[in-house]
Formats: sequence, structure tokens, C-alpha cells
Amino acid sequence: VNKTGSVRAYQFVGIEGANNGDQDGTKIPTRYLPVGQGFITEVVADGDIEFNNSQRVFIKESDADGSYNNGSVFFRGITQSTDSSSSAEDEFVMSKIRLEFKSQSGNDFRRELLLGFSEETSDDYDYGYDSRNTESYATDLSLMLDEELMMIQAYGQITQDKEVDLYLSIGSEGVFEIKATDFVDFPESQEVYLRDNLTNNYHDLTTNQSYVFTSESGEFNSRFDIVFQNDSNSLTISDEEIENVKLLFASDNNKILVLNPNRLDIENLTVFNTLGQSVYERKTAFNSEYSEYNLEELSTGTYVIKMTTSQKVVITKKIIIK
Repeated sequence: VNKTGSVRAYQFVGIEGANNGDQDGTKIPTRYLPVGQGFITEVVADGDIEFNNSQRVFIKESDADGSYNNGSVFFRGITQSTDSSSSAEDEFVMSKIRLEFKSQSGNDFRRELLLGFSEETSDDYDYGYDSRNTESYATDLSLMLDEELMMIQAYGQITQDKEVDLYLSIGSEGVFEIKATDFVDFPESQEVYLRDNLTNNYHDLTTNQSYVFTSESGEFNSRFDIVFQNDSNSLTISDEEIENVKLLFASDNNKILVLNPNRLDIENLTVFNTLGQSVYERKTAFNSEYSEYNLEELSTGTYVIKMTTSQKVVITKKIIIK
């Protein structure tokens, strides 16, 4: 938690304070520390340090709504207030994006990142607003600032040509996904895309849909970035047309069924196993209202179907073959 905001807590295991390496806790810290909760300070110069009651803000438990600016999710046992005159100082508006990266196959992993944009912060290091990723893992996603891996980062105002680099590390090949789980103080008209520079796909993060991709093991500092305009001019399909396309799996005879009532042009259909390997692919373009594909030769297990339209819109579905 810092002045930009906070990311999801880890889930602790046992009594030794260890964590399972997965950001799967249920709480997102707020800017306030309740009475009795410890914290860490960084001292950057010699001098006196003073704590006094004027630095405190009283917020009733009943008023806390779990948001960053209103109460702590860790408050407990407070039933009434004795002084409600103190309040947080007014601050400038910061637009925020909360990103989530997680694995769909192999070892379970989830990472949460927070990006903030405002007139008062910059694309360089902003003390108190940027937080390093101090516990990176073999499979992980981070923001980048001057070769440093970051977990929370503030930037300057959003402009059409702004690009936010992401650093991807993959310990073992598999299937993964990235999605935006929350937008705070964001103009509804603002475009936000995840750009895959390997495939040249632009994924609209404002749709609340996941971008599913496969990757071999390695470190990739230029595959993904966040951009605020679609240079490919390819996203011409309406949300309704995309929602009308249905990927179904008939488990009784191991067939993929594609319902395409608007007859969108489909460039390819690929099936990946849990290692991210392509086990079935149909590259011939088709735009029929209904089509089916036989997967009888595949062994039992979990697979991901990925269908890509000619406008580079990706539709995915996870299936289990028994």
C-alpha cells in the first residue's frame, strides 16, 4: 500500500508468517492503519521523528466500505466514535487500473498490479507513489521503471501515445491470462488496450474480459504493454457481435461447436494443452453460422480453445476431455 493505492494481500500459511507465493488473499489494504497494527517506516535523513494525535484520523467501522480512501479492512471491534471531526485531506484525482495476471495451466499463480495516472505524478520515480516488486517469482508479471521491476507505479497524465511496459517472466510454458479487474476515476470514453507485440493483438481491457495467451519459458520485456489507442484500427466488431459468437464443447462426442450468427470472419481456431502446446489447429478462414470440429484423437485432460477473428479479436474457452 502506498499513496497511489494498494494491491491484494498474500494468503499467509501456518504460524510463521510465510506465504504461499500467490496473491490470493481476500483483503485489499486501505490508506489507514487501525489501532494496534504495526507498520514499517523508511528514514531518509537524520532528525527527530514525532507521532501525535493530530496525525490520526478517526473513522467508524460502520463507515468503512473497504475502499482505499474510506476505512481499513482490518478494523474490528469498534462500535462508536468519540470524535468524527478529523478527515483525510483532499487529494488530486488519480485514474487507476488494477491488473491481474494468473496461470490457467500448470502451477497456480496470481499477481496483482496497480497503475495510477495524474497531473501531479510523472513517468519517472515518484517517491511515495511507486513500489518495487520485492518478491518476484519464476512466473510473474511486473511493471518496469528504469530496469527495476515494480508492483505499484504512478505515471503522468494519459496521452494517446503513452505506453506502459510490462515485464513477463515464465518459469515453465503454459497458458496464462491478463485482465483489468478494476478502473477507478477513469473517463468512460478512455480507450485502454493490452498490446501483444508478438501477435499484434490489441485487447480492450475495458471489456472486463481476459486476454488468454500461451508462452514458452523465458523472460520477455517487450512482448506486452498498455496503450491508449489502437494503432491497428482492427477492432471494428461491436461488443454485441462478439457476445453472439459461442464456443461450445460437446463432451459426448468430443466436438467443438462454433455458433456464429453474425457470420464474423474467423481466421483460425487452435486448441492448446496445459503445456501451451498446440494440439489442434484450423487455419483456413471461415464465416459460416455454424461449424463443428472433431477432437476424438485428443487424450483426456484440460485444454483451451482459442479462436481469432480477422479483426484480431480473440475468443477463448476452457474444456475438459474425459
